[in-house]
Amino acid sequence: MVLRLVVFGSGAVLMGLEIVGSRILAPYFGSSVYVWGSLISIFLAALSLGYYLGGVAADRWPKPGILAATLSVAGVLILLLPVISRPVLEAFSNWDFGPRMSPLLASIVLFVLPSILMGATSPFAIKL
Repeated sequence: MVLRLVVFGSGAVLMGLEIVGSRILAPYFGSSVYVWGSLISIFLAALSLGYYLGGVAADRWPKPGILAATLSVAGVLILLLPVISRPVLEAFSNWDFGPRMSPLLASIVLFVLPSILMGATSPFAIKL
């Protein structure tokens, strides 16, 4: 039952992070289709990679402590977003890679690692 709640909570946090991501990017890049497309594609790609890496790690080290550490690191990265988002977004808006590439690169820097780690939750829960 606890694992089910952990997986549900992980998915809910990730979905919320995607919505918050649009709010974080909007002041710098607007809320165009490019911003939303960047966010959605980055989250889906990161989840896919997280599912794969989580499955590989769960097969090698099926321990609850690794799942807890993975979620803890993801939580810390998410908590750091308010601190690191402004300098990252200002840098990408000042470098001006264009209306398509700037939000994509900013999304990669800000959201890929937490999304990969949160995606690794499901394979670990299945293995445990």
